[in-house]
Amino acid sequence: MGERRCSSEEAFALLSKISQDTNRKVRDVAQALVSRAVGGGQG
Repeated sequence: MGERRCSSEEAFALLSKISQDTNRKVRDVAQALVSRAVGGGQG
């Protein structure tokens, strides 16, 4: 939401699309994005 300046609904829709496109769970996609955002680099 912070990077793309979008609503929570739009952010979830994007997570869902990435999840489907990469055949990964939404939870795993979200965890990877959060890790990248905080500098963890795990994802």
